[in-house]
Amino acid sequence: MSISLSEIRPIVLVISFMSNSVFAQTDNYILKWKLKKNDSLIYKTEMIERPIIAYDDDSFTLIPPIIFVDTSHEKKNELTEINDSIITKLSKKREGVIDIEMVKKSNSKNLIAGQKIGFNRNIILRGSIYDNGTIESFYLSSRQKNLLALLFQLPNKSLRIGDTWTLDVNLVSMDQTIICDSAKRVNQATLVNVETNGADTIAYLRYNVSEYFSGHFENSLFREQNTTMNIIFSAVGKFSISKGHWTYYDGDIVIHSSGILTSDMRTDFHLELPK
Repeated sequence: MSISLSEIRPIVLVISFMSNSVFAQTDNYILKWKLKKNDSLIYKTEMIERPIIAYDDDSFTLIPPIIFVDTSHEKKNELTEINDSIITKLSKKREGVIDIEMVKKSNSKNLIAGQKIGFNRNIILRGSIYDNGTIESFYLSSRQKNLLALLFQLPNKSLRIGDTWTLDVNLVSMDQTIICDSAKRVNQATLVNVETNGADTIAYLRYNVSEYFSGHFENSLFREQNTTMNIIFSAVGKFSISKGHWTYYDGDIVIHSSGILTSDMRTDFHLELPK
């Protein structure tokens, strides 16, 4: 039995169309915050600080292992907590815009219940992002904008596994009294993997941001002094593509500086939905 070329061609076209459709559905992902108008989302937030015992001056780029394990209970036992009642609230009052407020409170149950008692006190962060994860509150100070971007910024583009993008951050900041001798940076967020869990689709993300500065302080009132600063941010997170929010986020920022300001500190960040 022989098959003519005219009979084979339609079969090949059908197979090719089916393959392209499958890849288009499974290989490209868009991460967006999904919050209905006038709805809100609450995260229990941890910011835990500890000194660094040892530091390697050559460790400019720090890439964390891909381990997505909730270790918040271990951190509570071995680290000193800055505050155990920090609440981050995401709310949608304007179309397409998510307002974010991170608040230090002694009574977090009131906020989780939706009450606004004392919400204007002890505000750590206040800013806004668009649904696509880009920053709406462009006017924020660098410190506020950095925190907003590190915890809540999304890529604003279609991704495939392995794709990378950059975060809108500026971790190292110097004024005009500092003369730069050398500076370098790494700014990379990566879509590591995507898994389906029932009706939910989870994106696994990894963040690796490093900024290094070396220079000297020049001022007529003081002698010339060398200064260096190295800031390294590492994080892993699980983002629900279906629900449009973090289901898990765990990161840390390490600050090492010498010269004018000397510091060797690490702050751990953890976001968790109330159970």
